[in-house]
Amino acid sequence: MLSVYLIVGLFGALIGSFLNVCIYRLPRRESIAWPGSHCPSCSHAIAWYDNIPIVSYLVLAGRCRHCQTRISWRYPAVELLNAVGYVGLLWFFGPEWSTAVYGMLYSALLVVTGTDLSHKIIPNVVTFPGIVVGLISAARQQSS
Repeated sequence: MLSVYLIVGLFGALIGSFLNVCIYRLPRRESIAWPGSHCPSCSHAIAWYDNIPIVSYLVLAGRCRHCQTRISWRYPAVELLNAVGYVGLLWFFGPEWSTAVYGMLYSALLVVTGTDLSHKIIPNVVTFPGIVVGLISAARQQSS
C-alpha cells in the first residue's frame, strides 16, 4: 500500500509542476502549452532534467542553470503541497472516484491561491470549471 501512496505523491508533484505554469502564465494571458518551460528571466528553455519536481530545485540550489537568477521558493512549495494533498486525500477518502474529484478541486484551489497571492486576481478560467465540477459532484453525492 505504501507504493500506491508514493505513486500518488509523485503524480501530485508532477501535476504541481504544471500548476506552477498555470500560476505564472494565466494572469499574463500566456499559453499554458506553448512555449515549453523556460526561465522567466533569461527565457532559456528548461531541460527535462532541470524540470523534475522538487529535486531539480534542490540540485540547482534554487537558481537558473543558465543565468543563475534565483527561482522562487513557490515552485517547489506548490509541487510539494500538491503531492502531500493528493496523498492526504487518498488516505482520508480511499480509492474512490470522489478522491480524484477532490484532487482536481484541491489543485484548482492551489492555482487560485498562488495566483491571488502573486497577482491579486482569481482567474475565472479556473474558478468557473471548479464551480461546475463541485456542483455536479455534490449532486451526485446527494443522489447516492
